[in-house]
Amino acid sequence: MKYSILLVVHNHCDLTKLCLNSIRKYSPAGNYELLILDNASSDGTRDFLREQVDFNNVRIFFNETNQGFMSPMNFLASKAIGDYLVILNNDLQVCPDWLEKMEYCFDREVKVALVGLAQNCGEIGPDGNGIPVKNQLEYIEASCMMLPRAIMQKHGLFDDKYYYFGYYEDSDLSLRLRERGYMISTIGLPIVHRRASTMNNLTIDIDGIRARNSILFCKRWADYLKRRTFEKKVLFRRFSAIGDVIMATAIIEAYKERFPFARITFATSTPWVFENNPHVEKIINLETDLLNLENYDEFHDLDFAYERRPEMNVIEAYAATVGIELNGHLPRLYTAKANGRDSKLAVIHAEPIPGWPGRNAPRNSFIIAAKNLIQRGFHIVEVGKIGIIPDAEYRKTSFPELCALIASASIFVGHDSAPFHVAQTYGVPAVIPFGAVKPEYRTYSNKVFPVIAENVKCLGCHHLQDAPRITQTCQRPKPICMTGITGALMEHGIAQALEEK
Repeated sequence: MKYSILLVVHNHCDLTKLCLNSIRKYSPAGNYELLILDNASSDGTRDFLREQVDFNNVRIFFNETNQGFMSPMNFLASKAIGDYLVILNNDLQVCPDWLEKMEYCFDREVKVALVGLAQNCGEIGPDGNGIPVKNQLEYIEASCMMLPRAIMQKHGLFDDKYYYFGYYEDSDLSLRLRERGYMISTIGLPIVHRRASTMNNLTIDIDGIRARNSILFCKRWADYLKRRTFEKKVLFRRFSAIGDVIMATAIIEAYKERFPFARITFATSTPWVFENNPHVEKIINLETDLLNLENYDEFHDLDFAYERRPEMNVIEAYAATVGIELNGHLPRLYTAKANGRDSKLAVIHAEPIPGWPGRNAPRNSFIIAAKNLIQRGFHIVEVGKIGIIPDAEYRKTSFPELCALIASASIFVGHDSAPFHVAQTYGVPAVIPFGAVKPEYRTYSNKVFPVIAENVKCLGCHHLQDAPRITQTCQRPKPICMTGITGALMEHGIAQALEEK
């Protein structure tokens, strides 16, 4: 089925008959379905519609009260099976080849998401009301519009949770889609629009509904109505540390997908994390440069974002701070590419993390892990500021060199620190000891194999203490969650990683 034609009707049975006759006369037989919802009509419309159920391509629905336009139309859209949804008022009479000609607009330009009639209003006045187009096409009037059903499934149709009954729903839909990078288009067709004013003569407060929706629309789209563009300068800041900044790359990609016209600047003390990142227009080094917030339309401060939400995954805490959905986006680095994967290369980072006793496993456990890997035929490369593993090749690397090295390895063993996040980003199996910090709050890859001490009841204590959690302390004389990480546990983690790799 190619087309699903959707009508919501309330009285005006004479116009509904003319509309249906024109649809049947000018639409491709066998290639469309007709879904009609009656909104408690009282003029014989219901009896007429019951007569239409004998047609194979017609489905009729009835409301016992008048529910307006938005919710009923959303309901019909959820029942549709056509590739394209066609929203139509019953006071229109269509013309020959109307569906095929509207569909052609999508074939002509792949970014088009909505098609309507050129003769309808398509520009938004300063008060939010629709007016004839003089300067630019800004919205598609819902009296006659077509959109791919896939677009509706991904982005929804009318926002009946924000607006109510009718008015401004079509302007809002058009702006929501345009804000996401889609285009809208119109076509001139000799379709007769009788403008029956179906909203008049109702017992509900239509003027009040119109005024309420107008206020909501102008509030939601105030910035657009002022500037008439979706372009905006957006600043993100995460001062440090490298691993935390790496995790912020997921937010940047999700934000750019949601707001493709955003011009993003990221400010950090580790600017190399964003080298070659296609979603960032400018990188500010906070070690050398100052910020001027007046240069930006939006500012999202990720400093202390997850520190104030210690019970959340870091990336989810970032998303909550920004107010954006991740939609599956994960951290990604564009700093370096691996020159192939070396099946016998293992990278280890055993250097202790200052100030985090609950994240530092004993040095001996890493030594045993390295010996296990050597016995398996692996070449061991240790990274960090210092080398502490005997029989390992130590390399002090730049960040791009670190990325290239880890990306080419077959396994990574180390603390919950920056090299671990590099390994996650490049999909390298990682064996990581966890104690005071819960792995589910620091991981985002299914190739992480946590090593956890046995019989320690206070695991994950970092997330149970009051926010903000800036440092990590242990209430015991020594962090048994880490001192309990044995070489045998590390070997078991390595075996799991290599088995599932």
